[in-house]
Amino acid sequence: MERRGNLFGKIVIDRLVLIVEDSRSVAKKIATMLTERWGCDVHIAESLSEAKKLLEKHGWDYVSAVCDVNLPDAPNGEIIDLLKELSIPTIAITNVLDEKLRGMIVKKGVADYVLKDGDIEYEYIAQLIGRLYKNLSIKVLIVSDSLSARTILEHMLKTQCLQTLVAADGKTALRLLNEYPDIQLVIVDYPKPDPVITDYPVLELPGMDGFAFTQEARKLRGKDRLAIIGISASPDESVAARLLKYGANEFIFKPFSYEELSCRVAQNLEMMEQIETIREVANRDFLTGLHNRRFFFERGQEIYHIAAQEDVPLAIAMVDIDNFKTLNDTYGHDVGDIVLKHCSRLLSQNFGKELLARLGGEEFAVLIYKTSLPDVRARFEKFVRKVAVTPAVHEDKVIPFTVSAGLNNQRGKDLNEMLKFADDRLYQAKDGGRNRVE
Repeated sequence: MERRGNLFGKIVIDRLVLIVEDSRSVAKKIATMLTERWGCDVHIAESLSEAKKLLEKHGWDYVSAVCDVNLPDAPNGEIIDLLKELSIPTIAITNVLDEKLRGMIVKKGVADYVLKDGDIEYEYIAQLIGRLYKNLSIKVLIVSDSLSARTILEHMLKTQCLQTLVAADGKTALRLLNEYPDIQLVIVDYPKPDPVITDYPVLELPGMDGFAFTQEARKLRGKDRLAIIGISASPDESVAARLLKYGANEFIFKPFSYEELSCRVAQNLEMMEQIETIREVANRDFLTGLHNRRFFFERGQEIYHIAAQEDVPLAIAMVDIDNFKTLNDTYGHDVGDIVLKHCSRLLSQNFGKELLARLGGEEFAVLIYKTSLPDVRARFEKFVRKVAVTPAVHEDKVIPFTVSAGLNNQRGKDLNEMLKFADDRLYQAKDGGRNRVE
């Protein structure tokens, strides 16, 4: 699932959402919240028959649906059955909720249910729609030696639109963590202890002790990169304490409801997203959205060492906007910022797959892995020509500008030395007349 957003990762839902609700005011309120929050297009149907017509035309385009359990022509949740047949994740809404109705709704396999009590509930629906959409691209690993536990957990997580991977033992789980670096959450099922053992529960996953798995998983990825939830039917409270000490984020005792698991999963994923947002803010240049100097050197050193170990080509480029001080003096610093952002967009379009950063002021750096110097030079010469014919625009003013670039593929003793060599070439390009590559 491709997700659109701005440079700092704000999600824009690029698929349709269906609302089936016979109260026009309720439907419009939810639709307005969804449009304002996620930028998505919303279709509204007031009955099962209207919904069927929309589904016939747009069925595969709906990312999720919000539907009233009691419709004029479908009073017993028939709309949920129809949406389930089409595999559309559904949020059920209702004016009243007793245990019988709740059981019926959950049994039908909805992603969640919400009481129509007011703005707080509608806000929850908006958040949930975004959560389900984001879940489409999130991988969760289930670790359990019980086939039935794996099956139940997988069904619950898929109902939340999550991608699932399963492992029957700790060693397989660690292999999957290595194989899929984008796994964001692990749920580990610790078996109930053998009643013969009385001192403490034996929490064994075939091939590896459960606690050992958590420790090894934490060696691979810290809490800022991976969330771990443990679950168990063990009556021993020390199990939860030990697991948390070994690195889990939280623990759930069995039996638990689908609602509890979904809330815990959502909370942990949201926590990971908040950490990622903080990381992005720390690693990005606020003005241009490119990576900043600190991130460039942290990640660049890693790439440098990999290239040295593999003995593969590594090139670095310093790019500088020509006569930037004159631009600022002529047009003002606001226009200077516009030029910086415009230049950054052009760099992203041409070198977005490389390690690219704004080092400061009007200077940028690009680290290019596994590409020969002649090919790198050709790419930058093309880029310099493109900048010269692609001016920035501010209001009714066209602001032409050029850039110069210095390239280097001498590895030197470290990344700093590589960058210094490229900087020397940049000065030669400036001395040679600017608007060129040296």
